[in-house]
Amino acid sequence: MKRIDFILRILLLSSFNLFAEYAGAATTCPEGSTCYNCGSDCLAYLSNSGEQLNIIGSGEMTSTPWTSFSDYQKNIKSVVIQGNTKDEQGNILSSGITSIAKNAFYNMDGVKNVSIPDSVTTIGAYAFRAMSGMKDGLVIPDSVVTIEAGAFAYADFIKNLIIPDSVTDIGDSAFAAMSGSESIVIGNSVENMGSGVFQNSPYKEIYCPMSKYAMCQQALSDSGKTQQEINKMLKTYTKEGNRYISDGVKYQNLSDMQEEAKAVKRIYTVNEANQLSGKKNKLILRYK
Repeated sequence: MKRIDFILRILLLSSFNLFAEYAGAATTCPEGSTCYNCGSDCLAYLSNSGEQLNIIGSGEMTSTPWTSFSDYQKNIKSVVIQGNTKDEQGNILSSGITSIAKNAFYNMDGVKNVSIPDSVTTIGAYAFRAMSGMKDGLVIPDSVVTIEAGAFAYADFIKNLIIPDSVTDIGDSAFAAMSGSESIVIGNSVENMGSGVFQNSPYKEIYCPMSKYAMCQQALSDSGKTQQEINKMLKTYTKEGNRYISDGVKYQNLSDMQEEAKAVKRIYTVNEANQLSGKKNKLILRYK
C-alpha cells in the first residue's frame, strides 16, 4: 500500500507541474490550440496555419514564448492582442492585455499588422525594434502611458507617428534611428523623455506642446542635428479645451493637426470651413 501511495503522490505532483503554467489563470486555451504562457493570465497561440499570433487574457504580458517557434520572425504575419471587452455604452466588462513585453516583436520582419488594443498602458523596451514589414504603420492608442527604452528604435514602418496625450513617459532612444520617418506629434501630457529619444531619425517636423518646448529641445540636442536644423523642424502647439492650436489654426485632434498643419497657415471663417469640409467628404474643423 505504501508503494502505491508513493506512486500516486508522484503522479499527482507531475500533473500539478504539467498544468502549473495555467494555475490561477482565468483565461482558457481555445479548443484544438496549443497555448503558451506569456504572463500570469496571458496565453499565446498560433492560428491560420501558423501565420497569426494570438495573445489572449488580461493583465501584463511578461514573456514571449513565440520567439522559440521555428522561423517565427518570417512565418508570423499578423498579431492580434486581446483588449477590453465593453458593453454597448462603452463600459468595461472585462480587462484585456495591459502591457507589451520587452522584445515582444523585435526584428519580426514577417509581421504585416499589429493592432494595439486600448487596454495596453505600457509598451515595453525594444518591443517593436527593427521591424520593417508593417507598411500601413501603427497606431498607439490613447490608453498608453509609458513607452520604454528603444521601443521603436531602428523600425522603418512608421512615416507619421502620433504620441497620444495619455503618454507621460518616453524612455531612452525610444524613437531612435527610425528610417523613413517624416513627422511626429508629441502629446500634451509627456513629463519625462530619456536621452537620445530621436537620435539619428530623419524627421522633418516634430510637433511639441508649447509647455514642453524646453524638454523637446533637450531631447533633440543629442539627435545628431544642428541647432539650426532643430529650430527648423521643431513646431509648437497649444491646447485650448479639446482643440489643438498650431500656427493660429484650431484642430479637432492631433491627427488632423499633423495632416493639415503643413498646408494651412491661417484661420478660416465658419463659412470657409464648411466649404472646405465638402472636399473628399472629409470634415476639416477650423474656427475663427
